[in-house]
Amino acid sequence: MTENKSSNKIYINLCNAMSEIDVVAKEQLNRQQNFKFRGIDDIYNKLHPILSKHHIFFAIDEIIESKSEEKQTRSSTGILRSFIIKYRIYTDDGSFIYFTIPAEAMDYGDKATSKALSIAHKYLLIQLFAIPTNDMADPDQESFVIEKENLQSFHSIPETLFNEYADKLRQSKTLEELKNNFIVSIQACLKAKDKDSEDKLTIIKEECKASFLKKEASQQTYLPWEN
Repeated sequence: MTENKSSNKIYINLCNAMSEIDVVAKEQLNRQQNFKFRGIDDIYNKLHPILSKHHIFFAIDEIIESKSEEKQTRSSTGILRSFIIKYRIYTDDGSFIYFTIPAEAMDYGDKATSKALSIAHKYLLIQLFAIPTNDMADPDQESFVIEKENLQSFHSIPETLFNEYADKLRQSKTLEELKNNFIVSIQACLKAKDKDSEDKLTIIKEECKASFLKKEASQQTYLPWEN
């Protein structure tokens, strides 16, 4: 849809830009779920000079829908933000088209909104320009059967094993030993795709590290007249 009916320049410029956009490969890795993806910066770095050359820019026209929900995991509460966003895509003579896209993201701090907005813009660009990737799988290549409600997609390491890893972190005698024990425990969490245990062990590691550093600092403290 375009409001400037006297010009089709936006369509011409979009097509010209699309002809210059090639592959943006999936080179980033999601360690928790072990899949590769294209980040928003990968898309921006590829498209920015092309969009600038063809005088194409974007603006949010309307937030059609906005929702915020608290989602409880085993260890903490996250915020799920979801949007339906309508963009205007302009060119330099004022002609434009609309593009509407949904997006959602979850975060345990205050980043859920910014994550969702980044996802919306990323997939707007991917879909509008049909940006290819070297290994894109067709959705029809796989199917899923939901066997029961509230099916949990996560795994977890046994509680006894988690406690063993936590004890080893707390009993570490040096920073190097702490680092090695942490690597072993995190590898087990990644293999089990247990993000909650990974987060908890990371917190324990940081607490132990802070304790080591505080102890070292106190040992290095001296009074001038002690020289």
